[in-house]
Amino acid sequence: MQGGEAPLVVIICHDSHKRMLTREWLYTAITRAQSKCVLLYTEQGLKNALVNRSVKGKTLEEKIQSFNKLQTPGMLGSAVKIRMPESKEI
Repeated sequence: MQGGEAPLVVIICHDSHKRMLTREWLYTAITRAQSKCVLLYTEQGLKNALVNRSVKGKTLEEKIQSFNKLQTPGMLGSAVKIRMPESKEI
């Protein structure tokens, strides 16, 4: 549902889905709701989603470097490279 919206979004955040639970995933899921969001979770599942980040780094530059390292050669979208904007571009 990335990029789309729905009036009601139900999110299941269970620890059995540990590998896919990341902060970015949870943020994307929550922000798809237009008016209501229902979050069904286990304590460990929610903790995993809040603690794990797929794009590491504290600064924008560190996050860009991490994102670029995640790009797998030969995969669709692997040619996408992000760079820091020049100060005159901001």
